[in-house]
Amino acid sequence: MAASLFSSYGHAVDVNTGDSVFYGHNNDAGNGNQTLKQHPTYERQTNLRYDFTRTQNMAIGYALYTGGRQHLDGDYNQTKTASQQARIEYHQLFVGHFK
Repeated sequence: MAASLFSSYGHAVDVNTGDSVFYGHNNDAGNGNQTLKQHPTYERQTNLRYDFTRTQNMAIGYALYTGGRQHLDGDYNQTKTASQQARIEYHQLFVGHFK
C-alpha cells in the first residue's frame, strides 16, 4: 500500500506503508527429506521529497527489511532477513533533449 501527499512545487511526503511476503513449507529441503519453514518477511519504506521545479527534485528515504527466520526440521539455522537502507536521490528530467 502506498500513499503520497504533494503539492505542485515544494514539499512532498511519499509513504509506502510496507510489503509482506509469506512462505509455504518446503518439504524437499536440505538432504531432500527435511522441512524448511520460513517466517514472513516485512518491508517498510518512507520518502521525503522536495520538488524544485516540474522537472527537478531531491529526496531522502529510509527502508527496513526484517523477518524471514528460517527453521530446518524445527531448528533455527541462523538465517533471516535483516537490512536497512538510507538513500539520497536527485532527479533531473531531460525533456526534448534527445529528439
